[in-house]
Amino acid sequence: MNLRMKLTVGIVVLLMAALGLCCGIMIYKNIQLQEKEAFSYTFGEEKSVIRQFERLSGQFSNAISDQTQRSLHKYAFSEVALTSSEGSEFVLQGPDGDIYNNSGIDARAVLENYGERKEEAHTAYTYMGAIIFWEHEYFCVVGVEREMHQKTYTISVVRSITDSMNEVKDLGGFCIGIGLFMLFLAAAGAFVYLKWQLRPLQQFQRDANVIAEKYAAAEAVSRTSDVSDEIRSLEKSFDQMQEAVKIHIGEVESKVEEQNMLLSALAHEMRTPVTAITGYAYALKHAKLTEDQRKEAIEFVDSESRRLERLSTKLTQLISVEHTKFTFSNIDLDDFGQRLEQILYAKVAEQGVHVIFSVKKEGEKNSCLYGDRDLLMVLVTNLFDNACKAGATEIQIRLQDSRIEVDDNGSGIERGELDKIMQPFYQGDASRKQEGFGLGLAICKRIARLHNARMTVSSEVGIGSRFIVQMDG
Repeated sequence: MNLRMKLTVGIVVLLMAALGLCCGIMIYKNIQLQEKEAFSYTFGEEKSVIRQFERLSGQFSNAISDQTQRSLHKYAFSEVALTSSEGSEFVLQGPDGDIYNNSGIDARAVLENYGERKEEAHTAYTYMGAIIFWEHEYFCVVGVEREMHQKTYTISVVRSITDSMNEVKDLGGFCIGIGLFMLFLAAAGAFVYLKWQLRPLQQFQRDANVIAEKYAAAEAVSRTSDVSDEIRSLEKSFDQMQEAVKIHIGEVESKVEEQNMLLSALAHEMRTPVTAITGYAYALKHAKLTEDQRKEAIEFVDSESRRLERLSTKLTQLISVEHTKFTFSNIDLDDFGQRLEQILYAKVAEQGVHVIFSVKKEGEKNSCLYGDRDLLMVLVTNLFDNACKAGATEIQIRLQDSRIEVDDNGSGIERGELDKIMQPFYQGDASRKQEGFGLGLAICKRIARLHNARMTVSSEVGIGSRFIVQMDG
């Protein structure tokens, strides 16, 4: 159950409780009002009956027998009952039981068991009253004990109040019906209102998911559709967004730090040739040089300028690898190997090294690499240049499905430097005598990372090095 439904149900329950309480109080008050009116009206009849009965029975002598007295009381009470209003019934009970009873109800027993003592306002009368449900009807029973002819009599009036009580029931049913209808309208209104009010929350959740999906790794972002509660869903989305942003900030900080190191190394790398060019240029302009000295200065300026040009090319490669979008495709190994031989032919002749190319195929299927042809060509040529700078005389380049290996018999790399050689501008001791900038392996590493490949190196000083680029899948 989502948050909107939970809130709607909660509101409906509260409204139902409030409505039930209001209806209950109203029905209870109406019942009290009906009972009060019934007692008041019935006691009015009771007083009239008592006055008439006492007036008639007061004419009887105390000397007559009990049987005659009983008969006369019955006759007098029946005469009084005949003059009463319609709907009321009367009971006269003496010490020995009923004398007159046209209601069928044992009024004295009812009053003794259920009656409450009541006092009539502004009068000295005190009476017993009770409301009972008997044979599917409601009755108001009012009784008073009177002393007559040295005996105690109970004079009671029994009045049916079924119609009044049914009206209260009908009113209660009407209230419940109207209440349920209003409850339905309130529930529908609350559902629509909450949906409208929770729209910013849902939009915030969608924005959080977008941020999480944009910056987090694929395995770090999980959908929240299985979370039914918007609050828990939002909390989960926010946590994912926070984690994704944290990862992204870490990556940005890492890149900024790497760029700062790159700029620092670049400034250091450019300082020497720029200083030298500036010095020779000043000498050419202001100093008196022999022809040989002038030629030497011009050649040096030309050499250092070319060196700066190569540095610029390498930096362009390094930066473009990170920021250019490439299209990957299947690359035939035979064709790739032939093209690589053509590119390295001039370098092989210049460096005087022996290069062995090999292409390993798996079965009869066409063997291929998956990636960007030009980038992989840059990767292999940079590994070749690195081997040449390490003083290698023999280099083996092996191509196979999802794997590139470059072996050399160069000077090798110290074990403590293996984790540093792929940093931009880092040059190990074995390569510092060779011309370079320490960018080749950094470029290779970034190309491998762009292809979701792992680049590993194993080396032994004095024996040589092996670089392996293993692509996933």
